[in-house]
Amino acid sequence: MTHKDSGLDFYHKDWLNLYSQLPDYQPAKLGDFELKNREIAKGTKLRGYDHHKGELFLLEYATPFSIAELRQGEDIWMSTTQLELEGLIIPVRRAKGRVFTSGLGLGCFAWLAALKSSVSSVTVVEQSQEVIDLIMPQLMRADPKIAAKIRPICSPLEYHWANCEDKYEFIYLDIWGSLLGPLKDALKAKAAAEPFRAHRGEIRLWLQELIDRVLKQLPKEAQPLSSLATIQTPCLVCSKIFRFDFAGLCMDCADELELSNLYVKRGA
Repeated sequence: MTHKDSGLDFYHKDWLNLYSQLPDYQPAKLGDFELKNREIAKGTKLRGYDHHKGELFLLEYATPFSIAELRQGEDIWMSTTQLELEGLIIPVRRAKGRVFTSGLGLGCFAWLAALKSSVSSVTVVEQSQEVIDLIMPQLMRADPKIAAKIRPICSPLEYHWANCEDKYEFIYLDIWGSLLGPLKDALKAKAAAEPFRAHRGEIRLWLQELIDRVLKQLPKEAQPLSSLATIQTPCLVCSKIFRFDFAGLCMDCADELELSNLYVKRGA
């Protein structure tokens, strides 16, 4: 499924509002990590996200568009594309009080949350000290007062939880290297954070809207796998229609979410 924005609509989206509030990232490199700026050419098609529907789609960029990327070699850890920023709309909107997040990336979520007067602090657990040392000066340069609300901690998330005595009004977890990451790992991570949620606080995962939609529509029992790829209803994640049916998912998405063996009896 391809969605093509008109130039006017493209620049009147909620995610563009977040984009306009980000720091002016400057190219920099530290150790294995590099912060780069590049331009997406008009007509480029990249994966997009609709947080209203919890759906991924193929987005055709209507105009040239400049983005920042955090890279480790050829791997992109985070970028300021529509997909990344659309996924932050609800977390930024819901953030309040003492906020916790896992993974600094470009610092987009931490920065956008810290901009809110209703947010008192943002604790960020990041496993790479190089990422912290590369990104935090970018935030400090943009606005020292806002950056001062952000508290980076270099630690594996599991170790931090084992030694944590704090409670947070909002916890946002984004720790998966692939687009979605295994669904069962995401749910385990959410459960592990529960003891640190303040009373009436909230925990959200990256692309929570998509996860909720997939969980709601997946069958409760294992389903037979179709023997041939055919035209099906759109995949719950990527909307592909010519596919094998893995309980509403295409093969690629079922494997990426590690749901194939949980919900499908192969050869049934």
